[in-house]
Amino acid sequence: MTEPGQIPGQIQDPAAPLEYLDPRAIEQRLGPLMRRYLASRSAAAAGRVARHIEALCCHPDFFGTNDERCVYLRLARQWRWLADQGGGRLADLH
Repeated sequence: MTEPGQIPGQIQDPAAPLEYLDPRAIEQRLGPLMRRYLASRSAAAAGRVARHIEALCCHPDFFGTNDERCVYLRLARQWRWLADQGGGRLADLH
């Protein structure tokens, strides 16, 4: 729940749902999430990366260019594919 006068999109709490985080906070989470995936190769970790990217692109305060949005959406598809494959190593999936 937000405090009176606080804008939901500006919450920085790491436990806050994605829709309440500001786009910069979502972007800042991506690096650690990707590193966590590289360490675990889990489908759940890949899915979290995909959800964060999708949340960033859908955020009303994300003012990326069309090219940036396109790059993020392509990345989200790749991470979603990894999640659907069970998170295995790319070399093992070919």
